[in-house]
Amino acid sequence: MTWGQFDIPSATWTVPADGEAKYKTGRATTIALSPAALAIIKKMQSGAQCQYVFNRKGKPLGQKAIIRELRACGVVETSHGFRSTVKVWGMKEAGYSAALMNKVLGHVHGDENETAADRAYAHSEAYLEERRPIMRAWAKYLGA
Repeated sequence: MTWGQFDIPSATWTVPADGEAKYKTGRATTIALSPAALAIIKKMQSGAQCQYVFNRKGKPLGQKAIIRELRACGVVETSHGFRSTVKVWGMKEAGYSAALMNKVLGHVHGDENETAADRAYAHSEAYLEERRPIMRAWAKYLGA
């Protein structure tokens, strides 16, 4: 994750289609940032000394290092565990549909026509705006 992937004025983070930190679908994905997440990014960016958001001595932290840091804080979940938590919260606690939560997580299901439609919609401004309230609600749930 690099600072160049963030668009502060539009409150978004774009995960690139290629490279080490690519999104699992193999296509670029834009994620709406909650006001709380944006505030954290701005604060971190003001003291940034290299291009990587999470780094050690100017090199990006790998997944094992991030998991090690989480364990040191008493967190036992994996990154996939966090994603599952978001989906369960969205459906059970916040009342969002499974279909919408799957889209929030970038899951694509169905036949070729549905998959193509999902990909097209996932890159639309409407999709991004549909996700913003979910990200705000998730941040509020986390106590931000």
